[in-house]
Amino acid sequence: MIKNYVAVDLETTGLNPKYNKIIEIGGVKVIDNKIVDTYSSFVKPDQKLSQIIIDLTGITEEMLSGNDVKEPGEALEEFLNFMEDFPLLGHNLNFDYAFLKKYFVDYEIKFEKWGVDTLKIARKYLTSLEHKSLGDICSYYGICNERAHRALGDAKAAHEVYQCLLKDFFIEKEERDENVQKDFAPQPLIYRMRKEAPATEKQKQYLLKLMKIYKIDITHDIEKMTKSEASRYINYIVSHHGK
Repeated sequence: MIKNYVAVDLETTGLNPKYNKIIEIGGVKVIDNKIVDTYSSFVKPDQKLSQIIIDLTGITEEMLSGNDVKEPGEALEEFLNFMEDFPLLGHNLNFDYAFLKKYFVDYEIKFEKWGVDTLKIARKYLTSLEHKSLGDICSYYGICNERAHRALGDAKAAHEVYQCLLKDFFIEKEERDENVQKDFAPQPLIYRMRKEAPATEKQKQYLLKLMKIYKIDITHDIEKMTKSEASRYINYIVSHHGK
């Protein structure tokens, strides 16, 4: 388990770090399981927002044109200083890490982190809960997230979810085997840009099913997706809406 970490959440123009951009960064610094500091900033994307993103986040083009909106390099430097050497925590953390890693690589800044993914923990331990989106788990635990689908609000919610999972499945568990300890401990986060195999037919059909259920339109051509791209889209939709 970890007592000190930075819970992170990003809002982006889409789901693919190769083509899409960060529009908002939210971070919550936690020491001894308590919030001690927060970070929140809009980021200039140099990319138009789709109506889906506007509807989901409530972030508009006007909001990203204000004087307080930071250039990517400035926001990244600030957030890098905010994170310090703390491990990261998030819901579907690999999604956020992939975007951060891509940005830092583009700016030639070394960025390697360990982290804990509350979505992975929830999938293993909240077996009675049908859907494992951040919103569903917040409802399950009675967590009030008044700013859902906004970076700082979701970062705070991920922190609270972790504390609830920690209490239920780690702190109050009298006997903990190595697997339980590993599940709640930070693991190295890995994101590599590489050419990959095309999405499987099963992935494409499941993605189409999710899009139909939640009335989501994806601009990326599903037939041209790689396996990892399809996986990221599926994980993103599941983490925000449920499976």
